[in-house]
Amino acid sequence: MIDIKQYIESGILEEYLSGTLTPTERTEVELTADKYPEIAQELASMSLSLSMMADIGEVVPAAYMEEKIWDEILRTDFDDQEELIGPNKAVIPKTSKLPYILSVATAIIAFVTIYYLIIANGRLDDAKAKITSLESENSELSANYDKLKYDYDSLTTLSSIYDIENTKLYVMKPHRRSALGSVVILVWDRTTNQVYADIKSLPVSNSGMKYNLWAITQIGQQINLGNFEHKGISQVIKLDKLHNAVEILLTQEKESGVSYPTMSRVYCKAKIY
Repeated sequence: MIDIKQYIESGILEEYLSGTLTPTERTEVELTADKYPEIAQELASMSLSLSMMADIGEVVPAAYMEEKIWDEILRTDFDDQEELIGPNKAVIPKTSKLPYILSVATAIIAFVTIYYLIIANGRLDDAKAKITSLESENSELSANYDKLKYDYDSLTTLSSIYDIENTKLYVMKPHRRSALGSVVILVWDRTTNQVYADIKSLPVSNSGMKYNLWAITQIGQQINLGNFEHKGISQVIKLDKLHNAVEILLTQEKESGVSYPTMSRVYCKAKIY
């Protein structure tokens, strides 16, 4: 009769599962498990736990780490590590410790590899955050560059058209409540009759609509000088040439175009003299 609790706590079952027992000792453990159901159940439980840990997955260590660990193992002298066990003080051969050594080495390799993986993962997250931040900054810089370029081009155009010697300027007056605060300046080169519209402020074009500039002649003829879409930013529009006009109207018409101005959609107008 043996003390089952003491037998289990002795660690012999763990040695059995790790393969460090001699064939004789393994046979003794198996006979004991057959005789005592509690020991058999504990052995099965330990075996299941080891199996589940194995199923988690193997981590492949870096080659230089594995080589370093093996160098340390191979340099170790196990001559002084033989043990005397059993009633006859039998000597355990050095080779019986090899499975244990391999288990320890594998555990060390796995631990080191996981440690470096955790560090690498943290650095990867930092890199991703920095890339996202740089992309956002690059997008903002690109938008600022586009705006600055547009403003520069507009100023260059304005400088050239306002510097024309024989130029006449007309400030168009808002004609409806929705256009209050609008600032549209007509620049008319009377030498070439070329007309420009300097849009300082104007309501954004409605969906499916465009602004149209019309010239009204002395005999009531309505001439379409051109159309444009306004997105809320300053812009300079080059229109058709102006002949014999007495009034200029700015309307908002359907994108498909119309033959005559819609008087109910007049936003701004100016008298020509």
